[in-house]
Amino acid sequence: MVKDVLCKNVNLDVRVTVLGHVQRGGSPSAFDRILASRQGIEAALNVLTAEPEDPTYVICLKNIAVVRVPLNECVCMCNGVKDAYQKRDIDQVVRLRGPSFIFRLNLYKSLQNLEPPSQSYAGPRYKFGIVHLGSPAAGMDPCSRAFVIWCQSKGHSVIGFKQGFEGVIHENIVELTWDVIVNWFANGGSSWVLDGWRI
Repeated sequence: MVKDVLCKNVNLDVRVTVLGHVQRGGSPSAFDRILASRQGIEAALNVLTAEPEDPTYVICLKNIAVVRVPLNECVCMCNGVKDAYQKRDIDQVVRLRGPSFIFRLNLYKSLQNLEPPSQSYAGPRYKFGIVHLGSPAAGMDPCSRAFVIWCQSKGHSVIGFKQGFEGVIHENIVELTWDVIVNWFANGGSSWVLDGWRI
């Protein structure tokens, strides 16, 4: 075992920590599979380049970058989150979790329609079109629903073309509003029929 070799041959005081991880949400992606290797490489580089006066680092993931963060900074941040939570200062808890958490929380609120569509959106407003083609594809309705809700939350509008590209050619469209897509989250494929037409 590695611990025994380090204890006997290198005369180091070694501790073994076993962490358990459960993969949730389906099969691991390529990103999931390579993450441990990327973090392991960064940890090895940290050991090879460390100076005695360097702080202890934790190898973390910020957005998609593997970074070294001083351990005391991580502990302070975690304690800050705990203190803010005990004071029920949820805004501070969210801020301390960082920009990546804030982005994902806002996206979740938009897709779950917890926030009304933005009427005061100051940026440019666009109109997007969705065309479903061929056999029903797994997850196209939930994907389209999420896209429509996200667009509406940013002040944009979305249209759907009935009958695939034939609908594009003949301008056979339907405005995809909340009323149209509200129940699409449970559909497994693509809505072939909408008001008697294939979409």
